[in-house]
Amino acid sequence: MVQIGSGATADVFDLGDGTVAKVFKPWFPLKAVEYERDLLKMISETSIPTSRYVGFRVIDRNHAIIMEKVEGENFFSHCVRDLGHIRRHLRLFTRTQNAVFDCGHAGLPRGKDRFEAQIARSDLHADIKRDLASLLRELPEYHAVCHGDFHFGNLMFSGGRLQILDWMNVYQGNPLGDVVRTRLMLLSPFDPLGLKGLKKVLFRLVRVYVAALYRAMMRHWFRVGKKELAQWIALAAATRVIDNVPGERKWLELLIKQNLRIAADR
Repeated sequence: MVQIGSGATADVFDLGDGTVAKVFKPWFPLKAVEYERDLLKMISETSIPTSRYVGFRVIDRNHAIIMEKVEGENFFSHCVRDLGHIRRHLRLFTRTQNAVFDCGHAGLPRGKDRFEAQIARSDLHADIKRDLASLLRELPEYHAVCHGDFHFGNLMFSGGRLQILDWMNVYQGNPLGDVVRTRLMLLSPFDPLGLKGLKKVLFRLVRVYVAALYRAMMRHWFRVGKKELAQWIALAAATRVIDNVPGERKWLELLIKQNLRIAADR
């Protein structure tokens, strides 16, 4: 058993038989582990390309989810190395996200319930929480599969196709919410590479360019009224707050306030 990854809540080990084990930290609640396991089991029943569920066991007294091993390269790293072909990579990215929306699974959590819980857990001002809760109640129900955290870092590039990882945030809902969240992550002021000076400025310009390309390629999802789009931007920004991403807080609060005002206009 060889460790191949490490995170805040779990470590990943190659078991040497075509599977990997996501071994959770001793303090991580069993209920949360079982929740993630059940979500992966449901996604594994669909046609979505992913590391499929294999089993559940205890390794060194810690709970572990066993899943298929996915060979390949992290898609974010792949794209950074090959920026000259970013349009081609983004077309693959958007095709993969749209394919997820075409799937369905009745057992997945409702998006509206998930957003409500995330907003309630945030430390946003009570008035903003109230306005967001009111906005949520207005939204109609949708039942498409939405990844909930679809970005380049949660994808593996393998054999010319993408494998989608990390289903902890999956829900059934309106694809527009998932698309808006992805675009917010592309525009985020957070710098995942820790660049300095001119390199930081250039990388920021590339991100803005990619975000514009993404919107153009996904324009069919953005063909909604100004109010509806503002609703989803406010919600996506609010649910992003609890992630505590460095450098995002003021930017997210401004987005929430601006778009709540737009959504409130009659």
